[in-house]
Amino acid sequence: MYDWQFADDALTAWARLRQASEAMEKVLETGLGKYNHATLTQIDVLGILSASKISVTPGAIASYTFSEQHSASALLSRMWRKGLIRKTRSMKAKPLPDTIDIPDSRQT
Repeated sequence: MYDWQFADDALTAWARLRQASEAMEKVLETGLGKYNHATLTQIDVLGILSASKISVTPGAIASYTFSEQHSASALLSRMWRKGLIRKTRSMKAKPLPDTIDIPDSRQT
């Protein structure tokens, strides 16, 4: 890691914390790579789905992960292609939003 030093101590602390955070994320992603190359965000989504008592909509996933609706939808599509999640159409709502859950074989 680079030893950041700025004139403002708060900026120096922020830069070092950010750098440490990125290093920890890299270590976690490397370790999680053996689990179907899941990213931290994908692991977050799987955790949300595991903790949820009901199926969750893509809009709720976007809210939980602090991302835009289209970004969450793209993430969920990638996870669906990998077989990490299952998407189903709701017959109650119009215009029929998807609901997301974990396939039975992946539930913990």
